[in-house]
Amino acid sequence: MDFLIKHVKEMQQEYVSNAYLSASLLTMWFAFNKYYTLTNKTPVYVVALLLNPTLRWAYLNKSWKTIDKHHPGIIKRAIEAARKL
Repeated sequence: MDFLIKHVKEMQQEYVSNAYLSASLLTMWFAFNKYYTLTNKTPVYVVALLLNPTLRWAYLNKSWKTIDKHHPGIIKRAIEAARKL
């Protein structure tokens, strides 16, 4: 999902002058964001990240840094929820 976020942001910048693609990307972004937000409500996604030996806790700190700025403590709460699971 994090890869998709990066890709969509890059495409939005690349096609900013194309009204049709910009509108399509924006529409897709709203739909994607709806489902991405739901991943924060289930600890299973975080458990999968934490159990993946190539990602682990460092991945959350790096990739979720921006999210944590807007929603302070989200990483900590996600890890706590994963531990409870």
